[in-house]
Amino acid sequence: MEKLFVSNKIKVRFIFLFFSIFLILSYIIIDKIFFYNYTKNVLIKESIDEAYDKEKTIQSFISNSKNTLKSIRSSEVFNDYLDNQTTQNTKHIKKLFLIMMDSNTNFMQLRYLDKNGKEKIRIDRKEEFGKTFPIKDNDLQNKAERYYFSKSKTKELEKVWFSDLDLNIENEKLEIPYRSTLRAVLPIKYKNDFGGIIIINYFMNGFLDNFIRTTLYNIILVDSKGYTIKHYLNYKSWGNYKKEKYNISLEFKDYEKILSSDIYKSDNYLSKKLTVPFDNHPIIILEPKKEYIQNEVNEKNIQYLSIGLIAVFLALIAIYFITNILENIIGDLNRSEKLNKKLSELNSKLTAILNTTKDSVCLLDRKTKFIFVNKATIEITGYTNNELLDKSFISIINNEDDKEKFNFILEKLIYQNETNNFEVNCISKKNKLFIFSLSLVLMPNNNEILVVARDITDLKEKEKELKSKEQILIHQSKMIAMGEMIENIAHQWRQPLSVISTNVSGLQLQKQYDMLSEDMIEEVLNSILDTTKHLSNTIDDFRDFFNQNKKIEKFKISSAIEKTLFLLSSKFNSRDIIVEVTKSDIEINTLKNEFVQCMMNILSNAKDELEKIENHHIRLILITITNDKNNCYIDIVDNAGGIKEEILNKIFEPYFTTKGEKGTGVGLYMTKLMLEKHMNGSIEVKNHTFEYKSVQYKGAMFKITLPLSQN
Repeated sequence: MEKLFVSNKIKVRFIFLFFSIFLILSYIIIDKIFFYNYTKNVLIKESIDEAYDKEKTIQSFISNSKNTLKSIRSSEVFNDYLDNQTTQNTKHIKKLFLIMMDSNTNFMQLRYLDKNGKEKIRIDRKEEFGKTFPIKDNDLQNKAERYYFSKSKTKELEKVWFSDLDLNIENEKLEIPYRSTLRAVLPIKYKNDFGGIIIINYFMNGFLDNFIRTTLYNIILVDSKGYTIKHYLNYKSWGNYKKEKYNISLEFKDYEKILSSDIYKSDNYLSKKLTVPFDNHPIIILEPKKEYIQNEVNEKNIQYLSIGLIAVFLALIAIYFITNILENIIGDLNRSEKLNKKLSELNSKLTAILNTTKDSVCLLDRKTKFIFVNKATIEITGYTNNELLDKSFISIINNEDDKEKFNFILEKLIYQNETNNFEVNCISKKNKLFIFSLSLVLMPNNNEILVVARDITDLKEKEKELKSKEQILIHQSKMIAMGEMIENIAHQWRQPLSVISTNVSGLQLQKQYDMLSEDMIEEVLNSILDTTKHLSNTIDDFRDFFNQNKKIEKFKISSAIEKTLFLLSSKFNSRDIIVEVTKSDIEINTLKNEFVQCMMNILSNAKDELEKIENHHIRLILITITNDKNNCYIDIVDNAGGIKEEILNKIFEPYFTTKGEKGTGVGLYMTKLMLEKHMNGSIEVKNHTFEYKSVQYKGAMFKITLPLSQN
């Protein structure tokens, strides 16, 4: 049998090699098939965030347009002009319009048309960032027949509306080359009647070029009828104005779903109707760039090649050792009668085992000098066999504390036969630090010590990595909370910043026309000072919430909850959510910032669920604080209908979310982690029925238990 195996050993090796290569190629082919689609699907899944970001860009543009028009309308200079169109007042209003044009380099025209459609004031700019110039009175035109004027008469007065996003028409002809434009129009009310319009024409070429520019996606902007407004292939843009009109029906088979759906996702692209007040109701289409996906595939191919070569190399080594082991086993069976030779082979195998194990195995004398070392010991320490046999184990231990620990345990082993597993820090020949987990055994002759040591350096690093991942989760949770806070601060700052902007603009105008008085300056400065104090208090609360200090401190539970509610107040107020807290002077000694973050996570989740309730129904959050001798209890109850029983026991699991793509599944998991691990507390949830003002409601109840004091 042995001779048969030896004669066919090369064939056996080729069979093993062929089978190994087959498995490797199968894995690569299967992975390659799925990788392209997986990459594309991930990009399509994430494209909804890109669509919302693009939508926010336009919404910000719209908000700025409204603010600009309203600031002109409310200015004293404009109202003086409406009341009395003297030469002086006309000069002032033209100067105001010029200032506005110079401050907004994307304005093409800024005009005031009276109630009959006659241009009274008009400032022009030939190109974006170009020089502004007023149109002479003799060149002013009557625009009564233009759609934007006649349409303004049907609109609500003192409310800004927007035209189609289209191309500019001058003297009843389409401008060549194309100049895309948008009109923002404010119909004004004067003496309780229509008093004309203030209108801004915008240069939109640069805005639209930036709007569709992105690394990952080809972007198309179309109107509600499917005609292209802006296409990533520029020659397909403005399809409604071409001699042969271009519609997305020529490019997308399911174009009807694109036009009829608020959000539509196919295997190859995503579309979304933009929530913007343009008359042609634009729709954005995002399609992952094939060249980006192909670059990812090319990088993956390099990985496949590297993995394949490494796998084949390892397979060759494994095949070599497997066939040799098989050969040895067959040889052992055939030569079992030869005791001396068998013992010799067993000894060889023992040596091979010692030399192939990844653990260090060595034999020491009572003075810890090496008597025998295996291959792993040589590889880990970096010394040769002969070098180690001239050393003692103590000499490779890195610090004095660990040397004392080793000697103490060795002494207990020799004189009391006590054995322990313990760790020591060691250093290799090349001054590389590593950590050994040791086990010592006293040999039967009482003169030699067997040491089995495992290199746990990587294990220790993995433990650090696990801790680091936990910190990443905490940071991720903090970043999510930061997003909420920034949005809340934006809501809370909008009004104060508007007040400051209005006051400063007023001062500038008064200064330009030499109308400033000391009383007026003092009044405006006091107003700005009061407003900035409010902004400062808001940012102080924000800074306290994100303070990285984890110091245990004593604080009142009710005050910490009130701070949390203040940080969330804009969200709660805009959604008509009623929050009631039982007043309590209970003090607790724990991590204040982490407690606030836990409350933030729970209350934000409650807010998300309460948003789903119809507007005419009451939205409630009730917070009750109680305590006994040792613990504080915080019950948070909402009336959002409760949590489905089948997922009730899953909501604290990491990355579990019921919010789809908008959820992360981090908040409640991190809340449980911080309460239990960092604050020695606990949290549980159940569905709860309660009565409020004689009406019964059902919702989720979170119960937090925290010790009143911790060290």
